[in-house]
Amino acid sequence: MAEASDSVVPTRNQLEALAVRLDAEYEPRFAAADMDVAIGRAGSFISRGISVEISEEWYWFKAARWSLLTHGWVPVKGLIELEAAVRDFLETKVSAAHRGKSPSP
Repeated sequence: MAEASDSVVPTRNQLEALAVRLDAEYEPRFAAADMDVAIGRAGSFISRGISVEISEEWYWFKAARWSLLTHGWVPVKGLIELEAAVRDFLETKVSAAHRGKSPSP
């Protein structure tokens, strides 16, 4: 079961801070694998979360969605769960990139 602090809708500032932190951590690792990565807060009228762009391919991690029933944001993933999902994804991608890279002479 999710912790109480993880069951609330992440704010824009929390999502932005998470994106900045993840981008600072992973950008050098992807650069070492000759891959471009950009991580940022993303949002629309119906959802908000984190977006990841790796070598011109976009991936979306949803934190909340807008409910027409309640006329409010509904959590999809709390901040802790969202960060874990994005990290797992990034680790998989950067590990695969490093495995595919031939060793330097």
